[in-house]
Amino acid sequence: MANIRASLAEFDTILKVHPHHTSSHWNRGLAYADLCTLMRRTAEWSRAVEACDHAIADFREALLPGVTYDNLPTSRPDEADVLFNRGLAHQQKADLRALTPAAKLVELSRAIQDYDEILMGQDRYQLFLQKRRSEVVKAKQIAAEMRVGLAKQPSSR
Repeated sequence: MANIRASLAEFDTILKVHPHHTSSHWNRGLAYADLCTLMRRTAEWSRAVEACDHAIADFREALLPGVTYDNLPTSRPDEADVLFNRGLAHQQKADLRALTPAAKLVELSRAIQDYDEILMGQDRYQLFLQKRRSEVVKAKQIAAEMRVGLAKQPSSR
């Protein structure tokens, strides 16, 4: 946990000075996703929701056109990888006990939307899909099954 917090602090510092640095948003999003996982495992639900929200927001920023800064790396994350990780963050958030069934359904729908965007972008995401299609398909299948289960619950209607 200390390593994650240190990484978050480092990316926060960079983003204060360079707020549109895509790679920093991408990496901070990954750190927040890891923090969400840890908070979920320790049943710290409100902190897990907050970490997932930060991860999703950073992944959204990483998908926007970035600015090049002279003193920072210029590499951009793979768009499909960002979409996949954002989908996973939505899916992970949907699995948190702190959310209502209706909020969980929204998160699962957003996860599936991200997975579908990758799967439908055959040409655009060809290299990513060659390596990770089965992971995307499996994540989408799990999200769809979770959504069906929630929709059957009387409290989610």
